[in-house]
Amino acid sequence: MKKWLSILLCVALLCGVFAVAAFSRNCPCTQDEYPDERPLMVVLGDSIAAGWGVAQHESAAEMFARQHGYRRVNFAYAGNMSHRLRNAVTSDETLQDYVSRAEVILISIGGNDFMLAGSYGDLVGHVMDAMLQGDFRFMQPMLAALEENFAAIITQVRALNPDATVIVQTMFNPAPAVPALYRAAGVAIGALNDVMHAQHALDPDAFVIACVYTAFAGRIGVAQLDLIHPNARGHRVIVQVLDNAYLSTQAEIPQSSWCVFTRTMLRPVLWLVDVLVIQLGLRLLWPLLGGGAMRLVDAIVNRLIF
Repeated sequence: MKKWLSILLCVALLCGVFAVAAFSRNCPCTQDEYPDERPLMVVLGDSIAAGWGVAQHESAAEMFARQHGYRRVNFAYAGNMSHRLRNAVTSDETLQDYVSRAEVILISIGGNDFMLAGSYGDLVGHVMDAMLQGDFRFMQPMLAALEENFAAIITQVRALNPDATVIVQTMFNPAPAVPALYRAAGVAIGALNDVMHAQHALDPDAFVIACVYTAFAGRIGVAQLDLIHPNARGHRVIVQVLDNAYLSTQAEIPQSSWCVFTRTMLRPVLWLVDVLVIQLGLRLLWPLLGGGAMRLVDAIVNRLIF
């Protein structure tokens, strides 16, 4: 069992490392080709924020920008870690200029502190030992550094732009189909997210939390094969969470009684479809029909639900 899980973790980690090697640069910013007069939205952080592995029009940040009429400027890139983002917001004049003018700032950071923290030793070995022994103390140095860096990032972003809406995404757990891995990853990812929640408790007005972790909980079919990055469906889930977090910071917009009624009635129907078709259906039919057929079914159902 330990050997099997080790192989699974190694494959996932290698996919993430190859992604970083292919896409990491000092600042591979992707800005709109034709600047216009739309209000500005800046994206900071890692490959999840950048939309690695999906078409740009399918990334959560781009969908959110289109939905709310923002011009997106992306400073997020694969492999970014909290100390690098801290250095960027304190020393990169181009980034600082955009941050200071933005109306919305999206941040996703912390996952690579865990995934790529080579100075903390053999990551796969540590995770496997932690799973078997229930002891995740090896993460403490990394968590302490993340806590310090994240606090500095928020402080600097607020100093540059005290009026922007700042939305911070929590990390998600993408592997519910592998229960042992899912439980172990939940402990580690929960510790990462606690850093964001603790900082938010200190200053609730500094930023709003988009709880992606909760939205992904128990869902199947929201991650790419590397079990690290969200797929197109995952990004559609993320954009819903971003939208809810954003609207919570805005003045309340009255809705028609019919709109409220239809949204209320549809919610349990969509939940039932998701449970029966996506979760139960995938679990039962995947061994019979094979991965390719079920991915086609999943894609069709995704279009119907989202």
